Amino acid sequence: MVKQEATTIGHEDGRVSSIAACPAVRVEDEGRRFWCGLFDGTLIEIDTETCKVTSRISSAHSSPVNHILRYKLQLWTIDDSGVVKIWTPNVNKQLSLLEKSPAIQIAKKQQVAIVVRNELWTAKDRNLNIYAYKSGHIGNSFEQVETLDIFPEFGNFTCLTKNREGTIVYSGHMDGKVMIWDTMTHSCVRVVPVSNYRICSLLCVRERYLWTGFATGRIYIYDMSFAHWNLVKSWDAHRSSPVTQLIFNSSSIFLCGNVQIASFAEDGGVKIWDGMLTRDWKEKEMLQRDAEFCEFRDIKVLICSWNIDASKPQNLEEEEAAAMESWLSAIKDPEIIVVGFQEAVNLESKKVTAKSILKFKNKSKSKTNEEPWTQRYKLWQDKLTEAIGRAGHQSKYELIHCHNLIGLFTCVFVKVSEKPKIQCAAAGKVKTGFGGLHGNKGAIAVRFLYEDSSFCFVNCHLAAGQGHVLQRNNDAATILQTSVFEPINGDKFVFVKGGNGTLITDHGLCFWSGDLNYRIDLPRQKVLELIGRQEWDKLYENDQLQREQSQNLAFMLRSFTEGPIQFAPTYKYNPLSNTYDTSEKQRIPAWCDRILYRGERIQQHSYDRHELTNSDHRPISAVFTATIKRVLPQVEKVQVDVEAAWANYMEKIYHHGMENWLVECGYPREIVKQVLERDYNITNAANFLNSQY
Repeated sequence: MVKQEATTIGHEDGRVSSIAACPAVRVEDEGRRFWCGLFDGTLIEIDTETCKVTSRISSAHSSPVNHILRYKLQLWTIDDSGVVKIWTPNVNKQLSLLEKSPAIQIAKKQQVAIVVRNELWTAKDRNLNIYAYKSGHIGNSFEQVETLDIFPEFGNFTCLTKNREGTIVYSGHMDGKVMIWDTMTHSCVRVVPVSNYRICSLLCVRERYLWTGFATGRIYIYDMSFAHWNLVKSWDAHRSSPVTQLIFNSSSIFLCGNVQIASFAEDGGVKIWDGMLTRDWKEKEMLQRDAEFCEFRDIKVLICSWNIDASKPQNLEEEEAAAMESWLSAIKDPEIIVVGFQEAVNLESKKVTAKSILKFKNKSKSKTNEEPWTQRYKLWQDKLTEAIGRAGHQSKYELIHCHNLIGLFTCVFVKVSEKPKIQCAAAGKVKTGFGGLHGNKGAIAVRFLYEDSSFCFVNCHLAAGQGHVLQRNNDAATILQTSVFEPINGDKFVFVKGGNGTLITDHGLCFWSGDLNYRIDLPRQKVLELIGRQEWDKLYENDQLQREQSQNLAFMLRSFTEGPIQFAPTYKYNPLSNTYDTSEKQRIPAWCDRILYRGERIQQHSYDRHELTNSDHRPISAVFTATIKRVLPQVEKVQVDVEAAWANYMEKIYHHGMENWLVECGYPREIVKQVLERDYNITNAANFLNSQY
């Protein structure tokens, strides 16, 4: 966020319903005068330099002024009754509330409006109206050229934005979809479902990026240059208050030295953001050249996950204990072994539930006063330590982190020889069960720095139920959007996407495992037949997680990758057997247990299930090679080069900003280009054009 000083301008008029900056032909006047529309139909003008209301007209409109739009040097005011007034500049090329403006009628109660080249686009509910603006010596008018109703399966219009040239319009909708419109044909050419939440505001930035403000208070930035839009960045901008408007001012580049984007929230909050994503740009450039200032080496990582269905370690038979050792040695001598359990205790226990929700704390530290599930964790910790020691690894391992959340249990082991290279180990947890009150569902995340690379390991248990895909998606989103860790400041090139280590996805090497609970959308008998024929690909086509990753743009786990599944579904078995569920419910077999990864320098070698039968789930494992780095002193030279490249890039943006601002003032683009070639100074160019046109 860009830090700015704020000034409050008071006035004795009514509540403001719309606001817009007055067009200026002189650079020094840019952003000085604003027009505000009020709920009683009054228009006022505010001078930001003197902080005073300089003009007022109460007879302009008889109902709330909902929209004030700019068209070249004009302003169009639109009220709730559908009256439009066009305010044109006087001989001094300035707008004045004292000038007469005839009323033009369009459709009433238009909720959103935008000027697209020489057209006015407005929308209400599911109805879109397009008017052609006609200007001439006999006056100004609007001719309705289109009225379109979108299909009932799409949500109501909530906002409109356009690209710079006005060839494309993007509309946001109540149901989280974005519709893309061709302005030449006035037709919708594509629908992109980006979220399950209401879109409140949209802004197209530099033709490629779509800033999207949601009812949740979050802002997402999508890169539209990909066939499947890529989520570039997301953050909690306004703490759950809907982001009602996103505004870009083309003059900010030459007035403030950067592209600034303002977000407005329903609670009255206003924030200014770096529209260039400067830190992200520089980080990307540095990462592309990291071979010039880093030393790399490969390490092996073993991820093991198992929903143990409240099994006790002492109940493992000799054969099961041997199978566990095999599970924990899917590869010999990895640098890191991460083990995650789900349902380590009985989640149906009312006592466990009450303790979790009410957060009762026992002040006594003695083992005699420990709760049974606390003792259970200790027993499993000891069992895992013993099993890894007996698993045939040549190296010795040390437990560096152990963490639990009712039902979830994570242990991280590293080679003793590698432990000195690990720093800043920490753990965090996110509860999603019962609205975040109960730990029966959620995640444990463990992170650390390994030399100059950042790792994060997530052990999660998402919402159960064949039809609860949306709840699982929401659980994953909650986990990924929660600030799990304390920030680590000052460690450059350790984290990614401009992060500071508070979020899971700030880390360069992420592993996401656990009982994700995604099911297979086929009848039980069909699934059993395909399992019998080992037709894993046909099963995978109907896997819910695969479909969400490939088809749902809003799915927060889309940035994670999963290796090919070439084993039978791991759920649900009759305990102590190899038979799928024969209970009254006869659940459909599914790959509930999964391991995903995220990071450019991760290679997966294996993905397997293991035959421990104590639980109704089978354990799984995955082996990876992760490339870690050590930053060298040469980094300083590369930083200097990147800063120089950034300066050159911003010079081009600065030029485009000047050109676009002058075009917005109504001057032809070709003439503007010629003037700027002769005189690169924006003030001189504006004054020259003002004197000639």
